[in-house]
Amino acid sequence: MGIDTETISNYCNGGKLMSKKYLALKKALLPLFVLPLLFFAILFSVPASAEYGPDAAAAPSGAYLKYTVKFNKPEDESNLAYSYEILKRLDYEIQEGDMLEYDVRIDTEIDGIGALDGMIIGADVIRGVNGIQDQNGVTVHTLGDLSDYCYDRWYHRVLNLALTEEEAENNPDGKYTVGRMFTDIYLGVHPMGTEEFDFTATIMYDNIVITNNGEVKLVIFQNAEDYPEKGVRHLMDNGYSESFVELAEFSSEDIERFTEEVASREQASIEASEEASRRRESQEISREEEEAARKASEEESRKASEEESRKASLEAEETEKSDENGLNMWIVIGCVAGVALIAIVVVLVLASGSKKKKEKK
Repeated sequence: MGIDTETISNYCNGGKLMSKKYLALKKALLPLFVLPLLFFAILFSVPASAEYGPDAAAAPSGAYLKYTVKFNKPEDESNLAYSYEILKRLDYEIQEGDMLEYDVRIDTEIDGIGALDGMIIGADVIRGVNGIQDQNGVTVHTLGDLSDYCYDRWYHRVLNLALTEEEAENNPDGKYTVGRMFTDIYLGVHPMGTEEFDFTATIMYDNIVITNNGEVKLVIFQNAEDYPEKGVRHLMDNGYSESFVELAEFSSEDIERFTEEVASREQASIEASEEASRRRESQEISREEEEAARKASEEESRKASEEESRKASLEAEETEKSDENGLNMWIVIGCVAGVALIAIVVVLVLASGSKKKKEKK
C-alpha cells in the first residue's frame, strides 16, 4: 500500500620574585585545579558517535520491518530517486514534549535512507516542518544523511516531534505541530545526487514509538501484530524506484551476530577509552619532561648568568685595583720628583750663597 506520485511530488521539496611560601602554596593547590580538568578530559575524550555512544541501539530480537528499495535513476534526474511507503494510519494529537523514537539499520552507505516521514494535518509532512531534528542534529527530512550512525549497525534515533507555535515563530515557514493531528507515518527514502542510481538498498526498522518524558504514548511498531500487512509491493509510477516492505523475524544467527556487534562496540569503546587514557598519560609525561627540561635550561641559564656576573665583577675589581696601583705609583713618583726638585733648589741656593760670601772677601 503506498501513496501516489502526485502526493509525493507535492511533499518532496573549543617570576623569579615569587616567594618560597607562595610557590609552596601554588604546588599544594595545583591538584585542586588539575584533577577536575583530568576528570572532564576523561569524560569527553571518547567521541560520542553512534558506534561508541548512547545512540547505539541494543541488539534487537523478534520481528522487524524490512524495507527494500530498488533505484534505477538516470544521471542528473536528482528529484526522481525517492520512495515513500505508508506504514500505518494514525490518529494521534501531538503534545508538547512528544518524541518520535525508532531503531534503524541500513546496508548501503549513502544519504537519504533510514528516515521516517508522516502527515501532520494543518502543518505539512514531517519533513516539511523546519526545526525537527534528531539528537545528533540530523534533519528529519528524508534527504538527511544517517550513514555515519546506522550504516551496518543498529542506531536508536530520537526526533523532537513537538514544535510549539511560539517556537515556530522563529522558523521561516512558521509551521508548528503541537495540538495538531499526526495521521499517517511513512517509511521514506530520498538519496540525493546527480549521478546515476542503479542499486538496491535495504533498511531495517524496529521499535517505532512516540514517547513523552520517557513514557510510551503510542506504539507504531514493535511486534509482528503491529504490522498486519505483510509483503505489500508498490511500484512508483515514474519507474525510477520500486519498494517492498515486509515483516521479518530475526533469526538466532541474526541475534547472535547483533549481540556480538554490540559486544564488539563496547570492547571498542573500552579500548578507545584506554587508548585515550594512554595518550593523556603520554602527553602528561611529555609535559613533565618538557617542564623539567625547561627548568634545567633556566637553571643553566641562571648559573651561566651568575658566572658571567661574577667574572665581570672580578674583572672590574682587578681593573679598579690596577688603576689604584697605577695612581699610587704616579703619586710616589711625583713625591720623589718633588723632593728631588726641592733638594736641587736647596743645593743651588746654598751654592749661590757660598759664592757671594767668597766674592765679598
